[in-house]
Amino acid sequence: MKSSVSVVIPVYNSEKSLQELYNNLTSTLEGFCEKYEIILVDDCSIDSSFSVMKEISLKDNRVKSIRLLKNAGQQNAILCGLRYCNYDYVINMDDDLQHDSQEIINLINKINEGYNIVYGITREKQLCKYRSLGLKLINSFFNIVIKKPKDVYISSFRAFRKEVVDYIITTDTKFVYISALALKKTKNVANVYFDHKERKYGKSNYNFYKLFKIFIKLCTYYSKNPFVKPFRRKGSQYKIDTIY
Repeated sequence: MKSSVSVVIPVYNSEKSLQELYNNLTSTLEGFCEKYEIILVDDCSIDSSFSVMKEISLKDNRVKSIRLLKNAGQQNAILCGLRYCNYDYVINMDDDLQHDSQEIINLINKINEGYNIVYGITREKQLCKYRSLGLKLINSFFNIVIKKPKDVYISSFRAFRKEVVDYIITTDTKFVYISALALKKTKNVANVYFDHKERKYGKSNYNFYKLFKIFIKLCTYYSKNPFVKPFRRKGSQYKIDTIY
């Protein structure tokens, strides 16, 4: 039985990788899915990313390209894309070609074993020690506060059932963290593993300082401590400029 799949990708300064990403996705999804859609959300890039996205959308009506009016951050850009999903399974992946599109098949096959979320995890990924420390802080938060299964790891390459996405998109806080919302909905989670691919273009925007800020915000917005509740802000999560 073929699946209907929505793919959501936040985009930031990725003009060099977008066409290849689109080609890889269509090559994978054409034979695997009954129906599919690709939702690209440009988080106010300063290069020509949106021009490339627009050109792809004008040629293929299965691709929706959204440009945000102001930079909202990766998580909020993903939230925007999730609100446009129509199909049974939702894939979320990065725009830098490090996530192999072929692995979407493994994510969907695993979720069909009865899971609600499946995370793709890279083998032997080498990180600088400071960034690794930031990620360990965040993982500890998920283990202790969110009560994530300790033998399961989270990443930005993941498959959701649509009912999980429908829960995520109801959030109204200004700060958003997709996995924290998803794991509040369900703990029925699994991993699949794949080989790490080198980044072809650009470099990661995450460093220890940014990861530490995320850790503090996670504690503020997703812990049950009543003392942090007054610091939680509601309001605009993003503003859309253009949709194709």
